Amino acid sequence: RVQSRDFLYVERTTRLPHPEMRSGLPCAPIARAVVDAARRTTTLDTTRDVIARAVQRGATSVPDLAVELEDGSNRGSALPRIAISEVGADVHSVAEIEARELWSRSGLPEMVFNVDVYDARGRFIARPDGWIDSVAFAWEIDSFAWHLSPTHYRATLERRAVMQSHGIIVFSTAPTMILKTPERTLRNLRAHYELAAQRPRPRVSIRPRAAS
Repeated sequence: RVQSRDFLYVERTTRLPHPEMRSGLPCAPIARAVVDAARRTTTLDTTRDVIARAVQRGATSVPDLAVELEDGSNRGSALPRIAISEVGADVHSVAEIEARELWSRSGLPEMVFNVDVYDARGRFIARPDGWIDSVAFAWEIDSFAWHLSPTHYRATLERRAVMQSHGIIVFSTAPTMILKTPERTLRNLRAHYELAAQRPRPRVSIRPRAAS
C-alpha cells in the first residue's frame, strides 16, 4: 500500500504530469511542483514565499502557475490563488500608487518619489520610494520580494541601515499594509514625520533620478 513516509508525501491524482528530467531524475514540471507545494501550506505568508520565490528566480511564470492552479484540484487552492494574483498584479507597483494617494491626503509637506539621496560629500546614500526633503524623511515600501531571498533581504537591511547611519528617519511599510490597512499606515506615516521634524535635519541632499 503506497503511503506517505518521513519526508515523502504521497498524493493521489488523476492528472499524472509528464516528467521532466532533472539531474537524471524524472520530476514533475516546476509549475506543477510549486502549486502542489503551495496547496499544502497553511499560512498566506508561506504560500507567498513558495510562489514568489519560484517566479522571482525565473523557474516558472505567473501564467503557467495560474493554468496549473485552474487545471488542478480545488483542495487547498484558496491561498495559492491569492498569492498568484498578488504576484501577477505586481503588488509593489500597486502599493506605490496607493502610497502617493495616502500622502496626498496626509497633510504633510511635499513628498517626492524615487530621488537619489547624497551625503554632504556628494556620495550616494540610497534611492527611497518616498522622500520629504524638509526633514530628511524616507518612506520605504518594502518590495514583495523583500523576504523571499537572502540576497534581497540583506540588501534591504543594508540600504535601511545606511540611511539611518546618516541620521535619516526611515518608515518601512509592507505593500499589503498600504493596501489593507491604509488608515493605520497613514497614522504611522504622520508619526514618523513628526519624529523626523523633532531632530536636527542631517546634512543630506537629493537629486532627481537620471532618465534612462
